Amino acid sequence: YSLGLQAFKYGYPVIEMYRSRWEWHYDESSTNYNSPANEFGHAHRATHKDTFVVTPIVDAVYSRAFVDLSDEPYVIEAPVIDDRYWTIQFCDFYTNSFAYVGAGQGDTEGGAFVLVGPSWRGVLPEGFNRALKCPTPVACLLARVTILDEDEAPAVALQKQFKLTPLSVWTGEASQPK
Repeated sequence: YSLGLQAFKYGYPVIEMYRSRWEWHYDESSTNYNSPANEFGHAHRATHKDTFVVTPIVDAVYSRAFVDLSDEPYVIEAPVIDDRYWTIQFCDFYTNSFAYVGAGQGDTEGGAFVLVGPSWRGVLPEGFNRALKCPTPVACLLARVTILDEDEAPAVALQKQFKLTPLSVWTGEASQPK
């Protein structure tokens, strides 16, 4: 019984992450579908009916993505956001938060951050604010931009500036996959 409980505690988060990844990126009939894999999908203000997060923040817009880091790192570009709170939460495939970027971390100037997987070995080019290492080959990203004074349009315009790009495309070594 004890071993079964431990196995459940260990395995359940992974099952939930697979389910979420499937709904967000592969099952176009899901109400939680938002974009192809390895791309940010942008959602407007969340409500109590939304199930893509456990408890949505109702005064923010969300951008979300699962990123497969098996082949190469990904670059996350964020705009300059100095008039409101914003953050990108990085979770491993066991649902553990391993990094944040954003206003609470002193990143108001935006910029480029690189996300690498656990087995990646290489030299990163110059030009990144920070490098973030994910302990699992797949990462979950949740970006939030605060809505001020009930005016959602500026928050939506900012969230659409968040970009995810494979490192090889960002450096010009490869073209953007179609």
